[in-house]
Amino acid sequence: MTDTKEAEANASVTLLEMKENAAAQQPPTYGTVTSQASPSSASKSPSDSIVISVPEVFDHDPTSCSCWNCHQHIVTRTEKKIGYLPWIICMAIGCLCCWLGCCLIPFCIRDFKDTEHYCPNCGTLLAHKRRV
Repeated sequence: MTDTKEAEANASVTLLEMKENAAAQQPPTYGTVTSQASPSSASKSPSDSIVISVPEVFDHDPTSCSCWNCHQHIVTRTEKKIGYLPWIICMAIGCLCCWLGCCLIPFCIRDFKDTEHYCPNCGTLLAHKRRV
């Protein structure tokens, strides 16, 4: 019985200490950390830094971006390719008994096709934007 009362008393003291530290806005102390930086690391040139690029949002229109292959700032060259959407529309039209040629119309409409973005300098495929 006395062991539980002592444990409760110790726990309440610990909670009070934590509340006091939080009220004083002081972070808890965990020890000290020492850094052993070499003099050469302090004088790094900007070319040694790592550049993290944010992925561009490619749409169905040409986009201004930076090519990851040739590292040039470019406006992408786009090509339209037949994707899933024209096939889905073709099958839907075919199910409506319009299979005498009307079902082929979706393959001729540019807005139903997928878009591939290429670099105009090196020809690298940068992105593929799908309609479906």
